Amino acid sequence: MSSHIYLYAALILVAACEPKDPPNSRVRQTALQETTMPSADVKSYSLCGKTTTKRRVEEYFNNVVSFLERQNDRRMLSSLVSENIAIIGNDGAKIIAASSFSQAEPYLISIDDWAEIARRGEPRLISAGWRGCILGKGKAAFVVDDDGRLHLSSFNLSLAWD
Repeated sequence: MSSHIYLYAALILVAACEPKDPPNSRVRQTALQETTMPSADVKSYSLCGKTTTKRRVEEYFNNVVSFLERQNDRRMLSSLVSENIAIIGNDGAKIIAASSFSQAEPYLISIDDWAEIARRGEPRLISAGWRGCILGKGKAAFVVDDDGRLHLSSFNLSLAWD
């Protein structure tokens, strides 16, 4: 019986001498890789309901600025809004297809309001959980599509910017 104890002790000593990664080393390595990667590429930015990249969110606001610089290019509006956008006013809400939204005369959302959206940008977005995110206490609401791109999903004309 005592020989079995020595055998077990020898096995424990051999096992203790094997080089092993600490239990959390892979987690630490992954975290280290994510912190050394550019933060815009890390796909863990879930502020607006779905996972996307910070770069995609910032890209949206850059596209708003591009639209403001070229206001006559109405085609750009279709990429800024979701497939169907809700325009809310004193007389209720209207759901408008993106293609109709870009053709509307005059603009359904004023150039001043688009400029305010661009001015506030990504730093002022507030999470609304799975519903998306908002600017100005809900004046403008956004969703992330399946491709990780941000789109304006509703705009409240009767609510003032805070």
